[in-house]
Amino acid sequence: MLYLANQFLQCQVISLETLKIIGHINGILVDPYRFEVAGFWIQPYTKNYKHWPVLLRQSMRQFDDQKVYVNSIHELNSPLDLPKLKQILEEDYQIPDKKIISTDQKTLGIAENFSFHSESFKIMHVIMKPPIHRRLSKSRQQFERRQIEKITPKIIEVNINPKKQRLQSIPTKLIS
Repeated sequence: MLYLANQFLQCQVISLETLKIIGHINGILVDPYRFEVAGFWIQPYTKNYKHWPVLLRQSMRQFDDQKVYVNSIHELNSPLDLPKLKQILEEDYQIPDKKIISTDQKTLGIAENFSFHSESFKIMHVIMKPPIHRRLSKSRQQFERRQIEKITPKIIEVNINPKKQRLQSIPTKLIS
């Protein structure tokens, strides 16, 4: 199943151990190297944290009706306790508001949202809103994972016609 990133923002995080709300999702931690969701920033309801804790995707038990269930409050991790994610945490890569350009360097619009797979947490689509001067003639557009060519801190480069590029790479002569 695919989920939109905006669906997860402001979801309550509930501990199955106590059946109490322990916080809510305030942001999504994106791994730009693998182009997948690595975890979620949690705004806890307790004041015991120096930094906003991170809920790793592996710790999620279930997502249901604007609620995310975890085993216990101990599933929330301090960012300082996650050395494998140090570089990703420092970059804090966010997809919304990234400029989207085509492979021929034409500006297409701004990323507004994205979808990810519920099992693998791989980002499957990036949803773009066109520039202001084109919003009357064009609606939102989505790009599939296979269309994304390059990701940088400021832009996402997409191949707007991936089928055409594949056809050009087929040899014109068969060698016998």
